[in-house]
Amino acid sequence: MNEVFEKARALGQAIVESAEFQNMRAMEDAAMALPEVAEQMTRYLEHKQGVEAELAKEVPDHAALADHSEQMKDAQAKLNAMDAVVRMGEARGVFSAMMNQVNQVLQFMVSGETEEGGCSGCCDGCSGCH
Repeated sequence: MNEVFEKARALGQAIVESAEFQNMRAMEDAAMALPEVAEQMTRYLEHKQGVEAELAKEVPDHAALADHSEQMKDAQAKLNAMDAVVRMGEARGVFSAMMNQVNQVLQFMVSGETEEGGCSGCCDGCSGCH
């Protein structure tokens, strides 16, 4: 069992050291270092908490709920329009795709099965895992 945990730690370390992970973290740090991004993120989270608080009430205030929802959507739209946030999202997508490939390889190695359209276990012609 120790060998499995050692290899899992090694895989985790390889993931953390991967270009995909490093780029994602750099894009996250760069985006959050911008005051306008931090401000909109704070605004979004405040209104998200407001929505959650209203929904947790026995009798939610529908006007307050609608206002928090609208403000949350507005903050999200402003975030999504910022170049730094777009780059961060793209980097997260690349990292997520790599993690999906890693998970597919693990699934195949353990079960011999793949998800439809996923990794066949045969690396011929595949450029994803390399």
